[in-house]
Amino acid sequence: MKLFFLLVCGSLLMAGEEGKCSVDTQTCLNLMVEKMSHKGWLGVYVETDGEKGPIIIKVMQDSPAERAGFKAGDILVGINGYRYAEKSPELQAQYLKAIPGNEATYLVDREGQEMEVKVVFGVWPEDLMYQHIGKHMATYHAQKPATN
Repeated sequence: MKLFFLLVCGSLLMAGEEGKCSVDTQTCLNLMVEKMSHKGWLGVYVETDGEKGPIIIKVMQDSPAERAGFKAGDILVGINGYRYAEKSPELQAQYLKAIPGNEATYLVDREGQEMEVKVVFGVWPEDLMYQHIGKHMATYHAQKPATN
């Protein structure tokens, strides 16, 4: 099971081949801080293995997602009229609109019923932003100890 914060409409910030970071450590750090400082925060953990779209497995307390009414088990089917399964250029453009204060309308499958959930993206809490960046750095950029 692959888990990550749903950062911007379901996209990962730094991803290369097979989820590996595609840039050097300092560039990655700079890019992550820059992007996360300006991108909206939703506040959910998802599993990416869903057929229709990402499945919410946890809604963070006091997050924009909790205030909007997202629930664990919801399947994110689309955003602002574009379905994730279609992977269209218009869907990619929605990521650019996910900034703090902007509203988005998600299409959600909840127990077999599709419904719309409106949310206003928040600002990333600093502790969560740094935790996410640190985890990424430890996972993809940590130096392996030399063996004798």
